[in-house]
Amino acid sequence: MRRLPLILLLSSSAVIAAPLPTIAVESPPQDAPGVAGVLYLNRCRGGCTFAKGDDDASAHRSSLLVGDGPFAIREFNWTDTDWNALVQCMREVYSPYNLTVVDVKPIDVEYNEAIVAGVPQDIGRSSIVGIAKLADDCSAYRNVVSFVFANAITSHDVNLLCYATAQETGHAFGLDHSYEFGLGSSACLDPMSYRTDCGGQRFFRPWLARCGENFARPCACGPTQNSHEHLLEVLGPGVPITAAPNVEITAPQPDTKMGDRITVRATAPRGVFRYEIWLNGFLWSVQPGAPYSSTGQIDIAYLLLPQGVPDGVTDIVIVAQDDIGVSTTAAVTAVRGEPCTTTEKCLAGQRCDAGRCLWDPPVGEFGDSCTYAQYCKSNVCVDSVCTETCSLESGAACADGYTCVYGYPDDVCRPGEYGGGCSASRGAPTALVGFMMLVAWRRRRSRPSMARSSRARSSTS
Repeated sequence: MRRLPLILLLSSSAVIAAPLPTIAVESPPQDAPGVAGVLYLNRCRGGCTFAKGDDDASAHRSSLLVGDGPFAIREFNWTDTDWNALVQCMREVYSPYNLTVVDVKPIDVEYNEAIVAGVPQDIGRSSIVGIAKLADDCSAYRNVVSFVFANAITSHDVNLLCYATAQETGHAFGLDHSYEFGLGSSACLDPMSYRTDCGGQRFFRPWLARCGENFARPCACGPTQNSHEHLLEVLGPGVPITAAPNVEITAPQPDTKMGDRITVRATAPRGVFRYEIWLNGFLWSVQPGAPYSSTGQIDIAYLLLPQGVPDGVTDIVIVAQDDIGVSTTAAVTAVRGEPCTTTEKCLAGQRCDAGRCLWDPPVGEFGDSCTYAQYCKSNVCVDSVCTETCSLESGAACADGYTCVYGYPDDVCRPGEYGGGCSASRGAPTALVGFMMLVAWRRRRSRPSMARSSRARSSTS
């Protein structure tokens, strides 16, 4: 099977930038079936010597070298602190998968190797920051070497170095470049993209992406790719070591009067991508996390404005969730208006219990008649029928006689053929939540831009 090289470009006028892609010149290496369960990060202490030939990490042989050699890669010239931060970053990035990241050469075990050192001239190249192989069938393979030329990155930005290293090693596991998610949103949160419109640490994301370098195109092995799901498939699941979201309800305070807003602050290493607002045991609304800027996810206070909340004692639970479902909760009890004494001021289907307006546990099965969402076990009532969520993006189908239609926060299955506006309800049966943000920008130094070449397919440049 043919292996195709992918490279990072480095212009002479910028730290990591290139206005135009270039074509790499490669001979296909030999097949290497299987996948390595170990990734060796090598800083080339005292220098590394390579030979040109079929890829063999253990023998320091690579088909990515150009010319006759000799090929001597200079030692990583950043600090020990930078190196340790890189190793930790790479362990975090790959922790959701069954891959061990080490920086000491493994003994008696096959591995993939990432050289993080030197400059492109060390292997007979120029104007690149990194180079790796991608199989033409996007399969993962073992015993292969990728290169990230750390000494050519003068910014000493560890996030940038980690991003480049994750991208190059990701190619060895069969990943193409990502360009955009969903409805045209930038894939800049994923290391497989070299778009730079958002900053911070990058992770392999669980969303379908169209591929591309400077514009969207079909992926190498299909119309889209999901980098997180791909790595789960080829490597197997691991245990994420990134911290769970940190979430705090700053208002209302415990046992105080609840006003018209709930104020929440939350952060997460992978980003906070979803907030659930639970009131008296029921999901009231779901809101998206803050957008990203060039320095990472914006540090904000979320002002959650639930509408239609009845008076009474209110148990508030906020669930902050990252992109792979790791979540943290925060809870507080406050009083809105006065505690209820009857159901007169409660919502449809609610009862008054200990000063709280609340619904009984849901009993409605799929297809049962409903008048409010909280009757349904799915918490989705559409056209007076309990239905369920679906996904237009992933193609998750509905049961016969139902059509998946757009909704927020989730698409929903609607009875019959879709022919008009959606009448779905989730959570409270009225308009639920307005959303405002107090933005507190965290200033960080700007990041240089990153560019990658097109995939090489010919033997001449």
